[in-house]
Amino acid sequence: MTATEDFYIRQAELCSKAAGETKLANQRDTFLRSQSAWEQLAEREKSTQAARVLRESEKSQSGLLDAE
Repeated sequence: MTATEDFYIRQAELCSKAAGETKLANQRDTFLRSQSAWEQLAEREKSTQAARVLRESEKSQSGLLDAE
């Protein structure tokens, strides 16, 4: 997990906690929307990292094949 992904997850957790603690419905909705946005950012970061690893793996495999 990258530092960025970890940050996004922590922010989502904070929003979830704040939503559970507030008594105001509109504020709770705002926190829940924010939580969803942070979770989406974390998921996007995770998939970006996975794609980067795959791309680097393919490049190294291609380099090994070219060397032969």
